[in-house]
Amino acid sequence: MPAPESTEVAAFYDDFAADYSDSILTDFDAASRRDGERLDPLLRPRGAKRVLDVACGNGLQSLALAELGYSVTGVDVSSGMIAQAKRNAQRRGVTVEWVAGDWHELGRLFAEPFDALICWGNSLSHVADADDLAAALGEMAAVTKSAGVCSINLRDWDRVMAERPKGIVRQVKETTEGRLITFDVWRYPSPETMVMELFILRGHGDQWNVRRRETTHRMITRSEFESAVAQAGFAVSEVTDLGGHNLWMLEKKE
Repeated sequence: MPAPESTEVAAFYDDFAADYSDSILTDFDAASRRDGERLDPLLRPRGAKRVLDVACGNGLQSLALAELGYSVTGVDVSSGMIAQAKRNAQRRGVTVEWVAGDWHELGRLFAEPFDALICWGNSLSHVADADDLAAALGEMAAVTKSAGVCSINLRDWDRVMAERPKGIVRQVKETTEGRLITFDVWRYPSPETMVMELFILRGHGDQWNVRRRETTHRMITRSEFESAVAQAGFAVSEVTDLGGHNLWMLEKKE
């Protein structure tokens, strides 16, 4: 049975799935291929062929890696996002194995370890607390082969905790259906958590439709993450500052 926080996250993304691609991304396919271009030099030189995309969402990274010749499995707790990923894969003409499942049960879902695992899009910050973070990384390590690699993209939560921004504007654009404005409002109910209120405004002439959704992120500090990484059996091999996000490369200890 999924953990309570996983059930809440699944409900958020199930409701968000149909809106996600155009409201968050200016161009889904271009963003997907850019991510593939960033991931390929991180995975291919390390001999990765079979890749597990944890919290794959609507397939943004999975599709790019499949197009580059990797054997890809995507897993996500949201069945709505998996449905969108399948539609995107069919449209792009690529094959990915899609699995609806929770990152707390990776060891049960996958009997054979993968060469590489990715978890992008700041997904890991949906963990409930430090123990949950360690448990999730432990499950990831369980399905990564010895000396395999894990790539995790996380928001720079140390910076967020220091600066306490009020939110971000994601995009303002004209579409064939009218104007689209997407922005977040961020609030901080505790020292460790940020609640993101996501607003999507769609304008048709003088009429506006407004959707508001809310989800909670744990602000995972660098020191907390490094501690959980070591506990799980990974070692940090590289950290890249992407400007607001950190890209972590981890290696499974032999």
